[in-house]
Amino acid sequence: MTVAQSPDIESHRIGRDESARYWRVPALDHLECLSATFRRHSYSPHVHETFVVGIIEQGVEQFDIAGTTWRARPGDLVMVNPDTLHDGKPATDYYRYRMLYPTEQLLRGIADEIGLNAAPRFETPVVHDPVTWRQVGLLHRMLEAGDDALAQESLTLAVLGGLLGRHTGRLDDAPPARAPAMLERVRERMEAEYARPLALGELAATAGLSRYHLIRAFRRSYGVTPHLYLTARRLRAARALIVAGTPLAEAALGAGFADQSHLNRLFKAWYGVTPGQFRRGSNIVQESPPPRV
Repeated sequence: MTVAQSPDIESHRIGRDESARYWRVPALDHLECLSATFRRHSYSPHVHETFVVGIIEQGVEQFDIAGTTWRARPGDLVMVNPDTLHDGKPATDYYRYRMLYPTEQLLRGIADEIGLNAAPRFETPVVHDPVTWRQVGLLHRMLEAGDDALAQESLTLAVLGGLLGRHTGRLDDAPPARAPAMLERVRERMEAEYARPLALGELAATAGLSRYHLIRAFRRSYGVTPHLYLTARRLRAARALIVAGTPLAEAALGAGFADQSHLNRLFKAWYGVTPGQFRRGSNIVQESPPPRV
């Protein structure tokens, strides 16, 4: 692997005493990294298609998952599974944190190497583990500094392998229960038609349900409402278009947003950085395939 990480680390002063820095590491399955300090910024409820692994360096972050409020402090690990609805905000005057967003493929590969022989899933989103907390911080700063690929891969394997060994459940690979066919039709329609306006009534008709019952049934099967699912799909499409070099205004329209302002607002609320920061931090290389959508 000849590409260690993109040399363009996008650092942006968001407001008074707030900042965010985003970059990607192509050699590690396009590992996304974020370092930020927030005083007023609050994340909207959102999901990631990747895992979330990070540390709080200063202050306290508060977030909700499935009706439970969690608070993370220095010395705590934050670990969130893919497609888990959560938010985030300062619980004190501010918090400073470092986050990694490893793909399922990357963590599954590490799990196989350390002998877990199971799909990794974190058991709890906040764990007090000062030793691993320091290791994750060291790894994050190495990735930020742009050390050579061998050093990055070696430390990533050691740190994330140790974390998986201590903080994941041993789940078997049995496939999850399938959603009812009527809801699968709705999901497939949103996957295929995300770029055009979709009314709740249309989706309800696809399922043969009332709008009210569609929302309840969809949330029960997929963990999010149809609106949040469609928003996630559009944001993934926008990210892929941006990585491919599409101008931001065109990416917004191509992904189904009303305009670039609409994309900017939701992108920042979900990911903590703007589409412009994401584009500059991605530093696309031709040999790297875009993330899956």
